[in-house]
Amino acid sequence: MKYLAILVKKLKQNISAASRILIAVTVVIVGGAIAFGVYVHPTEADTGIPFGGLSTWIQYCTCTGPGVIAVTVMDLSTTPGTPTNYIYYPGGTILHPEYNIYSLGVWLLGNRSPGGVCMYWVGKICVTWPTDGSMVRVGTSL
Repeated sequence: MKYLAILVKKLKQNISAASRILIAVTVVIVGGAIAFGVYVHPTEADTGIPFGGLSTWIQYCTCTGPGVIAVTVMDLSTTPGTPTNYIYYPGGTILHPEYNIYSLGVWLLGNRSPGGVCMYWVGKICVTWPTDGSMVRVGTSL
C-alpha cells in the first residue's frame, strides 16, 4: 500500500510537469501562428515594382496587426497628382535608414508588390483602407 501511494504521488508530479510543458508548447505554437499571420513574406525580396515620393498621410491599420500602416505617397512613378497607398508591415517590409516610416513629409524610395490589406477600427467594426500594394523594401529620408 505504501508503495502504491509513492507511485501515485510520482504520477501526479509527472502529470503536473507534463501539463506545464504542454501549456508552454501551446503558447509558443499559438504565438508563432499569430506572428506568421501578421508577417507577410515578400516572394521576391530584391525585386518588385519601384516607387518613390513624398509621404503625405499615414493610416494606422489597427485591425491588421501591430505597427502596420498604410502610407499615402505622392508617387513620382505613377500618374502625377494621384496619391497612392502602400502598406508597411513591420518585420515583413525591409526598412532601410533613416527608419522614419512613421513620419509625415519624408521621402520614400523602394520596391512594392501587388496585394495587401489595411483594416482599421471605425466604431465597433473594421473597415478596409484602399491600397495599391505592399512595400517590399523601403528607405526614408531624415
